Amino acid sequence: MEPIRNFLRHKTTAVKFYEAECTNVDYEKRLVHISDRSEVKGAVSGTEIPFDYLVVAVGAESATFGIPGVHKYGLFLKEVEDAQRIRKRIMDCVETAAFKDQSVEEMKRLLHVVVVGGGPTGVEAESYDLDNSKITEEIPYGLLVWATGNSVRPIVQSLMNQIPEQAHSRRGLTVDEHLAVRGANNVWALGDCAVANCAPTAQVAAQQGTFLAALLDQRFEVEEMEEKLKALGAEHCATSGPERYSIGAEMRDLHKKLRRKKQIAPFEYTHQGSLAYIGSEKAVADITWFTGDSVALGGLLTYFFWRSAYLNMCFSTRNRLLVAGDWIKSYVFGRDVCRE
Repeated sequence: MEPIRNFLRHKTTAVKFYEAECTNVDYEKRLVHISDRSEVKGAVSGTEIPFDYLVVAVGAESATFGIPGVHKYGLFLKEVEDAQRIRKRIMDCVETAAFKDQSVEEMKRLLHVVVVGGGPTGVEAESYDLDNSKITEEIPYGLLVWATGNSVRPIVQSLMNQIPEQAHSRRGLTVDEHLAVRGANNVWALGDCAVANCAPTAQVAAQQGTFLAALLDQRFEVEEMEEKLKALGAEHCATSGPERYSIGAEMRDLHKKLRRKKQIAPFEYTHQGSLAYIGSEKAVADITWFTGDSVALGGLLTYFFWRSAYLNMCFSTRNRLLVAGDWIKSYVFGRDVCRE
């Protein structure tokens, strides 16, 4: 992981970062309410931030479909904390299974991992056999991983309820071809919280982030040009002679640049392939060529390709060196299985 402050300290623009949870967005008043969720509390633990432009990129949460016991007994695959909980649970299960005088049946249960991921249709539907009796099966487990897809976060649902055009959306904030939230003014959304006719993957979100950053830069440049044109127009009316002609020529040139700047191309997702590590120093890949064709690969060479791609996606040279160093240590000394 890379601390976000490592990036901000090298930026010359005025950027403020607050480690907080967004608890509410008041669209009418243009306010974002935030709360400090850290263990250390100060005199102020909740406040609000006014906004002119808002980008919503909070992702989604795991869908439980209202099934009792999921939050209490299941572990999700969404956040870094989820991965840490799964790691801790696996270690607990292994150590408990190795406890003295543990029965074979209990050892099998503790070392049994159940992954639930049947999709919303399979989870919501009830299954019956031919004589209409309900099919039920009890599966003992030591670790339950819940991976049944995404659902809308409460903060996103609250914002959707404030925008009439979002009333009928069930999957998230519907956006146009420029990722602007439909029915809202100066609000954009990207990633899993947005409905943009793209798969909810990290690759899509990364490309959307790059596109939206360029779009906002372009929008701010347009606003600066319009302000400059307004000032030049007032100056043009107040002058005469050669100076008036010079200002007029500058205005015509600025008008041409402004027209070009306002021509913003829509977002287009470019699939660059998929990579997955499957263990035992093997990986699989679905690589898309420039022609649009794709090829499936697997094996040891694909594993090295996956590692090189992973390093390339790290944000800084420092992070690349740290990750590569961890890989080398794991290869030489084995995985670190300590608790913390």
